Amino acid sequence: MRHLEGVEIHGLLRFFDTNFYFRQPVITGRLKRKSSGLKEEISFLVRTAATETKAVLTGPYTLALLSKIETDIYKNVRDVVLALTPLVAEEIKTLAGTGVSQIQIEEPGYFLTRPDWACVREGFEMLAAQKGKAQIGLVTYFGDAAPLYGELQKFSADFIGLDCTYGFRLFDRIRKEGSRKDLLLGLLDGRNRKLEDPKAVLEILRDLGRFLPQKTIYATTSCGLEFLPRNRAFDKLGILKAIKHGYSEGA
Repeated sequence: MRHLEGVEIHGLLRFFDTNFYFRQPVITGRLKRKSSGLKEEISFLVRTAATETKAVLTGPYTLALLSKIETDIYKNVRDVVLALTPLVAEEIKTLAGTGVSQIQIEEPGYFLTRPDWACVREGFEMLAAQKGKAQIGLVTYFGDAAPLYGELQKFSADFIGLDCTYGFRLFDRIRKEGSRKDLLLGLLDGRNRKLEDPKAVLEILRDLGRFLPQKTIYATTSCGLEFLPRNRAFDKLGILKAIKHGYSEGA
C-alpha cells in the first residue's frame, strides 16, 4: 500500500488475533500505482535461487478490510476492493515478467468478513489473467477452511492453500469432494512452537493423496513463520524437509 498514491500509513493495529502489529493504510484519495512493491526483491530471488521461486502478495480483499477509508471517492470496502484489484493485477504482471515460478495471493480476510463471492472471484480472474507463465494460487489462513472449501474451488487458481490447524472437518471435505485444484496444505502450525511429528504428517498426506490421484499436494506451514522465534521457524522448515525426504523414500 506504500507504493500507491492516495494512501497514507498511520498507527499500529493488531494483525488479526496474533501478537504482531502493522501500520494501517488510510485511504485519502484516488488509488493509483506509483511503482512496484516487490519487483526488485523477486528479481533478486529469481537470479539467485537454485530451484523454483514464489512471490507472495496480500490480496485486494484483505488489503481493503485492513485499511481505513477517509475519502468520499470510495464509500465502502467493496469500492476499495474494486479499485485495488486492477492495481494488484499490474503488480502481478510485473512480477510474472521476472520469471518467478509461482505467485501466491493471500486472503486471510475471508475469515474476518465473508466476501461477496461472485465479486472476489471475478476480481481473481483479473489477477490470474496477468500471471504469464507462472502458476497463481489463492491462500487462506487463520480460520477453518472447511466451510469455505466449495467456494474456493470455484476460483480460477492453479492451486489453493488451506490452513489445516483448525480441526479435521477440512480433511473430511477433501476426502468426500476431492479437489479441482492442486492443494497447498498448511499441516504445520506456523503460530505454535510445538514441533510436529513428520511421520504423522506423512500419514495424513498419504491418506489424502488417495482421494486426489491427479493433483499435486504441497505440505507447508499454516501461515508465514514470522510469528515464531527464528530458531523455531527453522525447525519447522527442517520438518518439511524431513517430510519431503520421507515421502520420496516411502518411509
